[in-house]
Amino acid sequence: MLSSEELLTAAQEEGRKKEQHFRDLVFGLLDVSVMMFLFLPFFGQRVNGVIQEVSLLGLTEVEIYIKIPYLILVFALVIWGVLILALQNCAGAFWKHNKYRISLGLSSLAVLMFVASRQPYAAAFSFLFLVIKALLLIKWE
Repeated sequence: MLSSEELLTAAQEEGRKKEQHFRDLVFGLLDVSVMMFLFLPFFGQRVNGVIQEVSLLGLTEVEIYIKIPYLILVFALVIWGVLILALQNCAGAFWKHNKYRISLGLSSLAVLMFVASRQPYAAAFSFLFLVIKALLLIKWE
């Protein structure tokens, strides 16, 4: 039989594991959802004096030195989100201490890059995802 103190400790540990699982799920899904930039029209490009909204894959009227970093950043976020979802039960010290930091760093970089290159819709969605992540960390820390 377990004493009341042992039961309380076990319940608290179970609660922490559920919070961790939920946080991993939200972070992973937010990072993977950045994949929508590849297919939905979040990017503006000027064609014959008219600004058109296109997806990242349809973005053709920008220099390659702008499009390649967009693609690298989007794929990095998606891969990191898949890793967070796949390694939810990983107990490695490096992973436990840095998975959210790297996710926040990539999201911050995305916001800065989209703002600097004047892509307001992509910047707004990236900023929204960053705010959700930050609020989750503030709430549970």
